[in-house]
Amino acid sequence: MKIFVSYARVDKPYCIRIIETLHAHDVWYDQRLYAGQDWWKEILRRLDWCEAFIYLLSPESVRSLYCRRELGIARRLKRAIIPVRIKHGTALPAEMQNWQYVDLADSLTVENVSQLLNSILMVERQKAAAPPAPTPAPPQDGPLAASSPVEWVSGAVRALEQGDYDQSILLLKQAQASGYQPRFIRLDKLLRAAEAALAEKTREREYQHIAALFASENTRPLACESLAKFMDEFAGYDPQGLQQRCQSNLANAANPAKIASAPRPSAIQPQSSAPPSKSTRPAAPPKAQRSGSVITTAAVLPMLRWCDVPYGSVVISSIEGADEDFGEITVPVDNFVMSMFPVTNAQFQIFTQAADGYQNPRWWAFSEAAQQWFNLGKGPSKSRFSGDNHPRENVNWYEAMAFANWLSSLLKMKITLPTVAQWQRAAKGDDDRYFPWGNDYHEEHCNTRESGIKMTTPVDRYAKGTSPYGIYDMAGNVWEWTLNTASPSEGGRDRRRAVAGGSFVSTGDRAQTSCRYYLDPRVGYSSIGIRLVGLT
Repeated sequence: MKIFVSYARVDKPYCIRIIETLHAHDVWYDQRLYAGQDWWKEILRRLDWCEAFIYLLSPESVRSLYCRRELGIARRLKRAIIPVRIKHGTALPAEMQNWQYVDLADSLTVENVSQLLNSILMVERQKAAAPPAPTPAPPQDGPLAASSPVEWVSGAVRALEQGDYDQSILLLKQAQASGYQPRFIRLDKLLRAAEAALAEKTREREYQHIAALFASENTRPLACESLAKFMDEFAGYDPQGLQQRCQSNLANAANPAKIASAPRPSAIQPQSSAPPSKSTRPAAPPKAQRSGSVITTAAVLPMLRWCDVPYGSVVISSIEGADEDFGEITVPVDNFVMSMFPVTNAQFQIFTQAADGYQNPRWWAFSEAAQQWFNLGKGPSKSRFSGDNHPRENVNWYEAMAFANWLSSLLKMKITLPTVAQWQRAAKGDDDRYFPWGNDYHEEHCNTRESGIKMTTPVDRYAKGTSPYGIYDMAGNVWEWTLNTASPSEGGRDRRRAVAGGSFVSTGDRAQTSCRYYLDPRVGYSSIGIRLVGLT
């Protein structure tokens, strides 16, 4: 049987694994090289060649322009269509609602692969029994024939913002192939950003497939074998702590972390005339108790990891326009832990969807102003940029504090937003550096305006840009709320709160470790997110 497989590029590794189970058939799938019209001509030729069309259903493939075009042409050519769901939660278009599909969303097991093989066998039998019919000629126009290069680039930017990286890459490569060169947009940089985001999402998708194998004891050995191969390529990426589950003797082990109380001033002032003791006893690592057992923080929220920031001091300069006139002060900072990454979309979504999460008034009781805002019933605003491992933005200061309060209860430890002193201590280290990585700006170390990406990026992308304590994204990507206030409240309004770190729309100088500005706590922007600290 000659088979054409249609898929979204983010699903390519899983697509290849499915194809490997079909070794008895002649299978072709698009390598996604996007080589102008020659690429599309090969697609049309293969659609005319095939006898069956396998459509791998995921959220990305059902909204993909070229996947839907491939499907439409296959149906016009009267090819047998075999839908295969490979991702839970895939919302099917109206014309697919009543289709019977093979479900490979969890994993490739003997049982569900046999369903796919049986579907192919039924197609073969139907083809053998039916008389040959004339085949309509496939259309000869390209997948983007009705558009212009300008529209391709605009569409690519929209697709990038929506997390549809495959579509963005297709449009950008078509624009490049046409010779179009816009004056103010670097297509090569935009394409690299889309490719990098797609690689991150592909890694995340592959990890999810491996995680699904841990649901059954029968597939646990296969899960651990698959995880080991995955770690050979993506060392250190284990947001759910699956490696611990493969090592029973370490199943309940936790990474040591020093946690001690840190100051919570309402304005930037020296915390004490005497420095904190360097002998502060390390606290227990962050834990969450459920049914009497201890689970790691990664199991509570994906990608939740803590970095130890030791005792030290930080030099803070006053900011013009914020009613600060202290000049320059040295502030001692006790040891604490800070989240390795900003709060992600996936983490905040768990909070908004939890029965005891966003809608619980308990988490908003920290101030009268926060309660008043919560009682307006507005609910969480939608993040502008999708992607589970992108920073959650469009959150105001009250929502950031409520999230921290909820997580405190979940992990049985004190979690809050950082003070400016803590934030700068974690970013500057002991040498008062201008940027988390050193004193010289490097475009490839962070996501600022100079990168030309014009949107958020995965929080673990910039490994070269980490602070002295291994903390990511303290320069660029999104500004981060802190506890500190500026001028006293006016007209009954709550005090403005400081944000630090710069964002994807900020220039590099605004991403320096000493830079901050103050905002109304009620506002949320697509360039502002959340960073957490842990205390005792």
